[in-house]
Amino acid sequence: GYVALPSFFSSDEWLDKGAANELGKTVLKLKKESIDGLILDLRYNGGGDLMEATELVGLFIDVGPIGMQAWRDERPSLIKEMQRGYLYDGPLIVLVNGFSASASEVVAGALQNHGRALIVGQNTYGKGTAQAFVPLFPESESPEELMIKMTTGLLYRIDGNTHQGQGVQPDVVLPSPYTRMEIKESFLPAAIPLEKIDRTLRYKPWPSIPAPLLAEKSAERIEADPYFMALESMRNQWPSSGVRLRLRPELFAADFNALTEFYAQLEEAQSEAVSIEIEQLAASAALLQMDQDLERIQQMEMERLQTDPWLLECMNILSDWINLK
Repeated sequence: GYVALPSFFSSDEWLDKGAANELGKTVLKLKKESIDGLILDLRYNGGGDLMEATELVGLFIDVGPIGMQAWRDERPSLIKEMQRGYLYDGPLIVLVNGFSASASEVVAGALQNHGRALIVGQNTYGKGTAQAFVPLFPESESPEELMIKMTTGLLYRIDGNTHQGQGVQPDVVLPSPYTRMEIKESFLPAAIPLEKIDRTLRYKPWPSIPAPLLAEKSAERIEADPYFMALESMRNQWPSSGVRLRLRPELFAADFNALTEFYAQLEEAQSEAVSIEIEQLAASAALLQMDQDLERIQQMEMERLQTDPWLLECMNILSDWINLK
């Protein structure tokens, strides 16, 4: 089973359509299809509502800690899943990349600490802080209220570590064409430095995942995979400092054309090397028939996934895991 979650959107007060609730309903539909494993795709998920992230982790673990949050000059307080039971207990992969940030990192870090999920992909963005919108003039009666976005909290993992600046490190690393292009929280001039705190929360981890063996099998496949071999060859064309577009007109055109050619070669390598059969959930298909725009977007997304080498490797890793079980 595969689910992509683009953000941790908040629940509607009346309809209860937050990210955790929507994912829970989708997982239930997938369970009816008798799936043997689940891939949760958090690539490009920049975060959102921390409460939704907390509830989402609760779909996969029993009662227990998820992390810690500290306010200014205060001792870190517990972020905990309060509901008994879990919705899904089978093999779970969380797919991340350098654009997975904030609440995505809270979810990936908590599931990794609990031994509940195998984290696959690239190091995440490294944003271990929480923000809130604050009125600039609280006494103003203007309908066009001015707001500022202020950092109000610091986030820590179950073991006292922070993903601020360093991200969540995957159990299985997959090569990425964006490795030299990604922007990290630590690159920003005003990034807040955080250190590990001397506090570890008590919890009962799940039975250990054979992560080293799965990583070894994945590395062997990647080394011989036509797409990843082509990717490594193309990446060597760029300097280690990354891709830079120079702004002088004659230089910009050359840089832009070279970058365009790079992505054209990458897309061609994907389409030649990767082919995945995807079947849409019947319940989802029925809903999409009522909205032509959504149906068109869904079709484009499914076509993109059919040549997604990272999804294919996740499927291979999941198959290895299921066979070991």
